[in-house]
Amino acid sequence: MRILGRSPFAQFTRVGAHAPALLTLFGCTLSLLNANAWASTREASSNNVGTISEIASFNQRPSSPLTSLPAGSGSFTKGASASPDAQEPMLLAAQRRWRWRSTSQYSAVQVQTTSLPSGTVGKAYSAAISATGGSAPYTCTLATGSLNPGLSLSGCSVAGTPTSAVTSSFTLTVRDSRGTSAQSGALAVSVAAAQPANLSISAPSSATAGKAYTGVIGVSGGKAPYTCSITSGSLPAGLTLNNCTISGTPAKAGSSSVIVKASDSNSPAATSSATIPVVVNAAPVTNLTITSPVAATAGSNYTGTIGVSGGTAPYSCSLASGSLPAGLTLNGCNVTGTPTTAGTSKPSIKASDSRANSTTSAINVTVNQAPSTGSTVYPHINYTDLNVGSGSGGDNGNGVYVRIFGSHFGASKGNSTVALGGLLVTNCSLCSWSDTQIVAQLGGSATTGQIVVTANGLASNGVPFTVTPTTILFVSPNGSDSNSGTFASPFKTWRAAFNSVTSNDSKSPSQNTVIYLEPGTNVSADDGRGYRASISTDIGGSSPTNQLSIVGYPGGTVNVGSTSVDNGVKGWGKYITIANLSIQGRNSAIDAEAGNVRIINNSLSCPAPPSGLGGTACVLGETTNPAETWVFHGNNVHDTGGNVDKTYHAVYFSSNVNHADIGWNNVGQNFKGYCRGIMFHATVGANQYDLHIHDNVITNSYCDGIGLASVDPSKGTVEVYNNVVAHAALASNPYGVANEAGIAINSDPAGSTSGTVQVYNNTVVDAGAYKIGNQNGCFGVVFAGAGMQLTNNICSQPSTAQPYIESGSQNVSGSNNLWYGAGPAPAFDRAPVNSDPKFISSTNFALQPQSPAKSSGSTTKASPIDIIGVPRSETPTMGAYQ
Repeated sequence: MRILGRSPFAQFTRVGAHAPALLTLFGCTLSLLNANAWASTREASSNNVGTISEIASFNQRPSSPLTSLPAGSGSFTKGASASPDAQEPMLLAAQRRWRWRSTSQYSAVQVQTTSLPSGTVGKAYSAAISATGGSAPYTCTLATGSLNPGLSLSGCSVAGTPTSAVTSSFTLTVRDSRGTSAQSGALAVSVAAAQPANLSISAPSSATAGKAYTGVIGVSGGKAPYTCSITSGSLPAGLTLNNCTISGTPAKAGSSSVIVKASDSNSPAATSSATIPVVVNAAPVTNLTITSPVAATAGSNYTGTIGVSGGTAPYSCSLASGSLPAGLTLNGCNVTGTPTTAGTSKPSIKASDSRANSTTSAINVTVNQAPSTGSTVYPHINYTDLNVGSGSGGDNGNGVYVRIFGSHFGASKGNSTVALGGLLVTNCSLCSWSDTQIVAQLGGSATTGQIVVTANGLASNGVPFTVTPTTILFVSPNGSDSNSGTFASPFKTWRAAFNSVTSNDSKSPSQNTVIYLEPGTNVSADDGRGYRASISTDIGGSSPTNQLSIVGYPGGTVNVGSTSVDNGVKGWGKYITIANLSIQGRNSAIDAEAGNVRIINNSLSCPAPPSGLGGTACVLGETTNPAETWVFHGNNVHDTGGNVDKTYHAVYFSSNVNHADIGWNNVGQNFKGYCRGIMFHATVGANQYDLHIHDNVITNSYCDGIGLASVDPSKGTVEVYNNVVAHAALASNPYGVANEAGIAINSDPAGSTSGTVQVYNNTVVDAGAYKIGNQNGCFGVVFAGAGMQLTNNICSQPSTAQPYIESGSQNVSGSNNLWYGAGPAPAFDRAPVNSDPKFISSTNFALQPQSPAKSSGSTTKASPIDIIGVPRSETPTMGAYQ
């Protein structure tokens, strides 16, 4: 055999009758047998492949080992080149039987997969193609046919989510890393249609009668989202179905069974029907509390409200047994009329709330003797700082202190008394007595009922007070926050006292709690809780008899806040009382987003709000529950304002503040600039109602003295009486102007208001010095809606430039008002007085004896006493003063 070496590859051909096929090598070392070596090998075994001794050598690349070749095969190729000197012919002795073998094995690519699993529409599918031989890794490509919709070839796997119930047939080409390939046999994937899902339906949670409800019909299985419909039966009255959600306010307790059909979002959709119950539980029984109205005066027109608390407003009252004093009748929960004889009746009253809860209790309806023609008048209680507390514990074992505010108590105690069941303690070291204020302690003989002051043998009206166990804590500048909080071991900071009963502001106290801040206690800095306030609360009390009260201790002044903090007090929660403190803030002295709040006898100021500040007030009140109450009594709002926006006010009651009593406050001393003195404006929610704004002195404002921007008296009484409003609407607000009147209804944001605001026995002086459009005057109704009934008021203007009624006012009516300074009386007044009212002075708006307003009023709507507690005469006087 002749061997020829050529570069870049070597080709070897055996010559002879038994020549093998062509062998072509690349990059390898080839050794050939000499004749003798081959002969000896062959003789050993006819099937043996002998060891080839080296007679010729070629270069080999180490990274490409010689691929295996079966013995006796004809040829294979491998990259290489012969050595340069391998040009001479070489002779290999011919043998009949000889074989060659490479030193590494190689086999052809083969496809092992002959069938594939079936799939289901909508379910994930994956199947691998298996191959052997060749050199991994393998790649697969579609040779013929096509895959099912939704499936694709990824590497050597068929994967995806089939979308149609079909069978596909195809073949694949499998290729190894050297490019060698093989083709599969015919393959097929059969996809079956999806079976409908089984849906399960479950009943929604139970509802409660009279309470807003949202419940979801449970559906599981299949594919969300689901839809639901009622195929048989009906839901309880007041409830409706929207998809799978039941909502509304069920009218009464009971249970309904309905058949509900549910469908999922598969295509085609799975459906199922089931009978489910919809249960409405009875509303829990709520205990209502009834309190007596204020005392009437014989011979004087009277309106007194029977107090109802607990449950859900509005309330209704009816006479269960007994009778009212002669001349008085029951109208809803109001006792009205003109009593003829002094004395006390004890009728039983049944009170009901809007959810059919009811209770019956005896009340006292007291009629005081009319004052004599001399100077003697009955004492009158306006309000107290606390209305709940205990007669034990505290600093000396006599319980809480009660400050009683009113008139005609006498300059000194003498033989006068204060009683609450038994007599209160009035001889303690901090007890005091003056004509307008009494400081007493409850003591052990006090029982729940009415506090009554008896002075010079004359008994006052009664105000309700509840005696209940009370935690009494003390905070002193000499205390320590590691102390127990008793009078002998006081806390140093109010926060330590507060945290001790609220578990660090996380829950209401376990019982009624009073925290006394002793004079000198430092409450001026930001308390560090993120509210930018010196006192901030997230929690309060839990009921009318479990309140949380933060109160100045008698005997000195406690300062809270400063112009360095945004808010003196910022509070959330319910049943909170803030009383007898001097509070200051940069933006607000008090910002209370709370309900059932009592703000009593505080000094409140905001002397340096940021320029242009708006949307707030020195006192801002709002709540999320329109059934909750607000009491704002006896506060002095002074030194307030600056270059603020037209939406910054002195006192501002915003969203959902209904059932509010705003009385005996002084607003506007040392005026620095704000829009309205007292403002009601619900920025969200419904218009406001059950509002009583009375016995306030409001001096100086850029805009309205009293602004009612969102009231609806058709829902509940809205009345403004016994107020003095002087120098309202002084000038243009630097950051915008608003309505310019003494007392005004000036917007209707919630719409659809009706009814009439009762405005009576007010004295309005110098209102509307600044005019915007037609908006200036003593009184005005700018928008259609609620009207204004004017009775027994005085409007005194300096000139005709400041009219009595805002031009364009709608739905204003009334009679028996005094009009002075701006021309003839308005035409609507059926019995006007058009004359100088003859005030005591330009700053004292009480009346001289010869005033034409004296005994010129109407008895159809008059306050029983005047702004300083003097009873009205049988024919009442116009204005705030009798």
